[in-house]
Parts: sequence; structure tokens; C-alpha cells
Amino acid sequence: PALFEELAIPYTGSDAYVLTTTLDKWLTKVIVRERSSVDTPRARLVTARDLHGGERERSDGSLGVPLPAIVKPNYEGSSKGITDDSVARDVKALSTIVERALRAYPAGLLIEEFIPGIEIAVPFIEGVAGDGVRTPVEYVIAEGHRSRYNLYDYRLKNHESDAVDVRCPADVPRDVLARIRSAAAATIRALGIVDVGRIDFRLGH
Repeated sequence: PALFEELAIPYTGSDAYVLTTTLDKWLTKVIVRERSSVDTPRARLVTARDLHGGERERSDGSLGVPLPAIVKPNYEGSSKGITDDSVARDVKALSTIVERALRAYPAGLLIEEFIPGIEIAVPFIEGVAGDGVRTPVEYVIAEGHRSRYNLYDYRLKNHESDAVDVRCPADVPRDVLARIRSAAAATIRALGIVDVGRIDFRLGH
């Protein structure tokens, strides 16, 4: 989009600012939290400087994030760098995962409260049915391909996509579907997404 704008070529979808912002998980969380009423899991951004340049973890070693926690590369998409091995259930495991992940992704990590549950996606097509927010769908992973923590990870998105079905609508109560649609609409407004998009949710059990 930035190149298209520079060359005055029309394009479809959000602009370069929105795409850059939404690739940054921490910044996305901050914007959504500040500009809407949508809940996001408790989290913090961690860089090598935080751990080795002065700011140490809390005395209990938790880095201020509830356990279990999941460690994600802050600036990657498509669930790159996220596997079952990214989930820490205790302080020792969290420290090990953070040290390892920072070597692979030195730009920073998002350490986030882990939510056991299912993966829900909400498509957005602007101009369709009022606000453009479509019916929430559920990713259903075939038995034998599901990870221990039921993550819709890079492996499933890129190498084993045939093992994933999409259930529409998601198999949740109608009032929950309505809340998910409302949260998706608020997130789209907060981030300034236009034309097309998708909002992903982790729905707790």
C-alpha cells in the first residue's frame, strides 16, 4: 500500500499504517485496549534490554504476567514462532522459553496470559450487511493433528491445512456469538481497518 500510494495507484484494503500497526502485537493490544471496551489477555512486551540491561523480572520471576503464559514473537505474522513449546506453566519454564525466543526474535516478545480454549475468527467485508462484520467461525482441528494446547499454529496454517475445518457458525451459544461480533466490530473501528479483514479470538473454555 505504501508503494501504491507513492505511485498514485488505487488499491483495496487498509493502508500501510494499519498493516504495520497490526503486525505489532503489543501495539495492537494497546490501541484496542485504549480505544474500545474489548478485553485482551494480560501481557507485557519484553526485549533483551529489559532482561539484561537493567529491568529485571519480578522477584517471583513471573515478569508480571499470570501463569500459564504464552511467549510470542511480537513482530511476526501467521503464528510464526508459536508452538506448544511457547507455553510456560511455571517460572522456570518461562525463563527458559524467553531466553530461547529472544535469540530467535531479538526485536522483542509478547508474553501473554495463556487462554485455554478454541480459535474463533470473524471475517470483515466493508459494506456488507451494515457494519461488514460477518458470522464468527470456528477452526476445528482433526484428531491426531491437534497440539497439546489446541493452538492454530504455523504448522497447521502452512503445512497441514487439510487437517483444519472451518465450522460456520462457531459452535457457541447465540449470546456469545453476538458478543464476539460486537468485539470484532469495536476492534475494527479502533484499528481503522477498512475494506476487508479478519479478527481472531481465543475463546476461553
